[in-house]
Amino acid sequence: MVLRATDEDVYEVMDSRERCLAGAGGSTILGLLFLHFISRGVWNWELVYLLLASGICTFLSLTAAIRMSRQIMETRNCYLEVTKECLVIRQMESHGNYESCRIFLDEIEKIVEGSRPGIPEFYVVLRENAEKSFILLGQEEKAGHIFLVKSFGYKTAAFRRFYRRLKWEVPGSVHIVGTKKQELWKMKKPRGVFRVCAGLSLLYLVPKIALLLFS
Repeated sequence: MVLRATDEDVYEVMDSRERCLAGAGGSTILGLLFLHFISRGVWNWELVYLLLASGICTFLSLTAAIRMSRQIMETRNCYLEVTKECLVIRQMESHGNYESCRIFLDEIEKIVEGSRPGIPEFYVVLRENAEKSFILLGQEEKAGHIFLVKSFGYKTAAFRRFYRRLKWEVPGSVHIVGTKKQELWKMKKPRGVFRVCAGLSLLYLVPKIALLLFS
């Protein structure tokens, strides 16, 4: 079984990138408007706050758009494959390098599901005496016996089918730590944007309420 990102998966990332760029453009325009008022002598803490908030939103939106642009190109070269003998993976590593592995199923000690809500992933732990299996970071062999299999670029349903196929193929001696239905995978992924918006709202509301109470 081979799992690759489809054109539809790539288009979804492209749509998200376009939304980030649109958000960056909108917050930049608002920031320039607030800066114009401040330069004309209209000076109060609310305008300064809104200027800083729009700058933060612009920075975060552009950062997300740049990251997604890189991911669009990199995702096309990633894949997961499982046969009756081994697990072969090529995926992106967090620092922009590819990491890959060829892990023989009879050298797997255990498979552990990830515990981050809304993020399908699992760890493959090799036996200490594994000889045939290897893990690469770029072109260099990577030390260690643990490989994190990520779901980025794949739909959750397809990734879950791949994971179940892997569990079917591994020998009965392999210990699998997790749940049959992957409840954590079904949960909503924590949204960093929501947290940023909540933080910015609190930074505005707390001083505002304090001024109203003590003025």
